[in-house]
Amino acid sequence: MEDLIVESIQITGHDLWYIPRTAYDSIDEIVGEISNSKFSSAYLIDAYIANVQGYEGEGDFFSKFGLDIRESSNFVLAKRTFQRYIPSGVATRPREGDLLYVPVMQKLFEIKFVEEELMFFSLGKRDPYVYELRCEVFRYSN
Repeated sequence: MEDLIVESIQITGHDLWYIPRTAYDSIDEIVGEISNSKFSSAYLIDAYIANVQGYEGEGDFFSKFGLDIRESSNFVLAKRTFQRYIPSGVATRPREGDLLYVPVMQKLFEIKFVEEELMFFSLGKRDPYVYELRCEVFRYSN
């Protein structure tokens, strides 16, 4: 089953760059986030773009701070592909806060959530064959 999933992602998917976040400062205990981080390495992997008809999310809307654009997209990544191309010292699974650069879209996405139980009912509860990465377009700051 895993071989078929990996092969189908290779056939229908796209190459993208996985860019892990490296923290070089302490974690802010109040907010619970890393205040300073850097992205110094990138790894080429293949993933399937789950929503091919356009961006999901809230889209464009006016907030009290002005126009806010929130475009999100989902990517499906095989667990075996991730373990093969990403060194285990860097990450053992995709992490929230890491980046994905998609050359086809020419966009940089930030991983907001990693779903590990995507095919829960059809394959039974076991180690995941795939990760679904729920991402938003990256907002540059600092």
